[in-house]
Amino acid sequence: MDNLQPPAPGRPEQEGSQPPPMATPVPPSQQPPQQPPPPPPYGYGRYVPPPPPPRPRRSRLGVILLVLLAVGTLALVAVVLMANSVLGGLRYAGADNGMAGYSLDVEEPGKGPKSILMIPVHGVIVPDEGAGPAVISQLRQLRSEGHPSGIKVVLLHVDTPGGDVTTCDIIDSEIQLCRAQGYKFVAFFGDLAASGGYYVSARANTIIARPTSICGSIGVIMMHFDAQKLLTEKLGVRNESITSGPYKDVPSLFRPMTPEERAYMQNIVDQLYARFVGIVADGRKMKEVDVRKFADGRVFLPEEARKLGLIDRIGHRDDAIAEARKLAGDPEATVVVYRRRPSPLEALLQGGADSGPVPREVQTLAKLALHPRMLYLWRP
Repeated sequence: MDNLQPPAPGRPEQEGSQPPPMATPVPPSQQPPQQPPPPPPYGYGRYVPPPPPPRPRRSRLGVILLVLLAVGTLALVAVVLMANSVLGGLRYAGADNGMAGYSLDVEEPGKGPKSILMIPVHGVIVPDEGAGPAVISQLRQLRSEGHPSGIKVVLLHVDTPGGDVTTCDIIDSEIQLCRAQGYKFVAFFGDLAASGGYYVSARANTIIARPTSICGSIGVIMMHFDAQKLLTEKLGVRNESITSGPYKDVPSLFRPMTPEERAYMQNIVDQLYARFVGIVADGRKMKEVDVRKFADGRVFLPEEARKLGLIDRIGHRDDAIAEARKLAGDPEATVVVYRRRPSPLEALLQGGADSGPVPREVQTLAKLALHPRMLYLWRP
């Protein structure tokens, strides 16, 4: 009786009760994975910033409307530009003879029935831009229409160092054709009328130069460079041209000319020079032997040029206009000029064509230098 223990408090002993069975241990492989402890609350331990608020969703309808508006605006601008271009082209005279975009404007008003056409000959004379095609087209327009707007006299406003031999010769040919139809010419020299600039002026009835003009430079030049060391030794470029004859690649940038090749090219230059001298002699009513005395490439100021017979008078723009009116037989003749107004589409496409670090005339001279050709050009 001494071994009896009192029942545990709170658990009354029941008669006949069995002790609870012991739990069977679960193997570790079957135990569920333990979850990591929750992060500490804000402000407890390290700081964890709260999550950002949700971004508001943009309406797709607004984006679609903006895209449609932009596309519609571009389409409208394109249609307007194309319509203006077409309508403008219909307004411009002579679209089939190089005069597209040109119209006659009054340069110097007058009350007489006759007119004088002023043609600017400005910049380097080349076949594909600038003075070359513009002057040729205007002269052809003049002789094909037959005294349009009462034009009787052409006033060439010359300010050019010259340019391409063939382009200058075409202008001279057009001047001869116009003179054969009864037109008269006055050449007025601005700052410069050298080489090809004088070539296209030599057949004028009267030549007037400003007191500070530079004119002359009768001669021919073919610009050429020997770049053999630069191309071959520095850049590793070799010439592998295949030719049908020994003179086919003359002159070449990859080698200096031989004495025979230089004589061959000199003969071509001499023939073109002789043509230049002949045109000056014919236009100025001089003998070729007298022209050759000063036709060595030199340029002259007006006073010396007048003594040599290269010009008739020294004067200004008003003097040239007065001389043209005298030749027209109308002291009140109106002076007109063809001006080209680019279409809106051209203005858009050519927006900054003339701007940039390299002026357009310098680009033209560079192209002439890189492509050997015969030039009536003053290149100081």
